Amino acid sequence: MKFETINSSKITWTIYPSNEWDDSTAEYCADGDGLVTIKAKKCGCFVLFDEIEFLASFKTLPEALEAGQNWLANDYPEIFEEAQIS
Repeated sequence: MKFETINSSKITWTIYPSNEWDDSTAEYCADGDGLVTIKAKKCGCFVLFDEIEFLASFKTLPEALEAGQNWLANDYPEIFEEAQIS
């Protein structure tokens, strides 16, 4: 199965559909392992997680993607390098 992607300013995020029992509509992941993820919540906000730890919430997806990319760069620099847009 091929998943859709979306770019922030420096990296590409893979968009995974949520499970029907989850309170989100999609999950964005750039590292493939879920170390840093963004969940698009049904309420309309976007929540940034480091593994399972809540980090912050945002009103827009672009804000969340930029914050997630910065978190990935600071906490997981090797994975950030692999996820960078060529």
